[in-house]
Amino acid sequence: MWVLTELGFVPIKAYWLGASLWIIGDAIVLILMPFLSRYLTPIVERYGLLNKGWIS
Repeated sequence: MWVLTELGFVPIKAYWLGASLWIIGDAIVLILMPFLSRYLTPIVERYGLLNKGWIS
């Protein structure tokens, strides 16, 4: 966010508003993702959209 103000994309007065909205958006995702993953994981496994063993 700071880089955007330095480059002139975001006015200085809007920095804290943008930073706080960014944090709120991240918090919403962190709160919703455990519930979404609980319901989406069986669907992903049922349709074979899961790859195992690529990293290990």
